This record gives sequence, structure tokens and C-alpha cells, in this order.
Amino acid sequence: MPPRIQFSGAILDEKKLSTFFSRAIVYVCPGYVGLGVVHSFAYEVPVIAAGDANHSPEIDYVRSGINGLILNDAAPETIAAGIQTLFEDTKLQSRLRTGAKLTGSYIMADPICCCLG
Repeated sequence: MPPRIQFSGAILDEKKLSTFFSRAIVYVCPGYVGLGVVHSFAYEVPVIAAGDANHSPEIDYVRSGINGLILNDAAPETIAAGIQTLFEDTKLQSRLRTGAKLTGSYIMADPICCCLG
């Protein structure tokens, strides 16, 4: 993997999250997807997630090929292939980022989500 990839683990501080998301090309969550999806879209960052994992309702915001990629499984090879596809295809990056931006705008306009922030 390129040295630009960082495996950060959980980050709970909003300022640190802001720093990471402002530099991110993609948010990858191979396991349980939760509010990280909302954060990601709020920062206009596409999501890569495994479709075979048990997720919270936020996974419903992710539309594969529109604002992220839902992969068949969480196998390391599958996740790596999804990341590589996104890194190599700048048109896909652009399309997913646009979709993430639109989804983020939609989520933040929802009164329930606005109360969470």
C-alpha cells in the first residue's frame, strides 16, 4: 500500500476528525459502520464498506458507485482492491466525492441529524 494510507483507529476528538477528513480521499470501514458514515459525508468524503458486515442504519446512506463502494466482503484482499480501484480511477473519485457531498447536504438538512451534531 502507498505510504499515504493511515490506519488511525478510533478518533473521537472533532478537531482531529476534521484534520483527517479534510485530507482524506476515502473513509474505509471494513467492519461495523455507524456514525462514521455521517461524518464522512459531512466532509464530502466517499465511503468504502463491506456489504457482509452487520451495520447500523447509517449504512443505508451509502450507495455503491454513487457516494461510496459497498464491497462483497471484508477480506483484506477485497478491501485493498476497492482502495486501489478508487486510487487509480480519478473519474470514479470525482463522481463518488460529488455523491458524498450531495449526501452530506441531504443528511445535514434532516432535522434529526442536525440535533446530533
